[in-house]
Amino acid sequence: MWYRRRTQHVHPLVVSCIGLTYPVWYFFNDVYPPLHNGHSPLDPPAWWVQLFDRRQAPIETPENEEFREAEGELTAGPDAAVL
Repeated sequence: MWYRRRTQHVHPLVVSCIGLTYPVWYFFNDVYPPLHNGHSPLDPPAWWVQLFDRRQAPIETPENEEFREAEGELTAGPDAAVL
């Protein structure tokens, strides 16, 4: 009975919009990706994820490695002499 009381004030147009959009969301979220190699059209684009993702690793390029070697951060390996 509590369900009837809580939904009593929901407009019928809202209920019909939910009833129409949920099957579309379900299809693109659960049915479509396995059929198309895991591609989900509802996932955010990569640039949007990178915009909010703060766990990005620094990009290692040869210029960065040469700079770090000049600063003495990189060692030659386990046999390197410790100063």
